[in-house]
Amino acid sequence: MSPPPSSNPAAQLPTKWMSPQQVVEHVPGLTVRHLEYLRGAKRPPRYYKPTERTVIYNVDDIDEWVRINAIDPARP
Repeated sequence: MSPPPSSNPAAQLPTKWMSPQQVVEHVPGLTVRHLEYLRGAKRPPRYYKPTERTVIYNVDDIDEWVRINAIDPARP
C-alpha cells in the first residue's frame, strides 16, 4: 500500500535547478563573475555543488535572495 499523498501542495512540486548562466538570465544586472565572487566570499545566494566542478542554484533560493534584498524607498 502506498503512503497517502501529502496535504502540502508545495511538497509535490519538483525543485527547479539553475546553472549560474540561467541565474544571471533570471536576475537582470547580475553577472556570472559576481556570482563567482559571492561564492568565494561565502555570501548568499545559497548554492549547491553536486560534483566538484558543478555549481547549481535552486530557483526558490534565488527568488528569496532577491526579495530579501529589496529596498523600500518609503523607509529612511
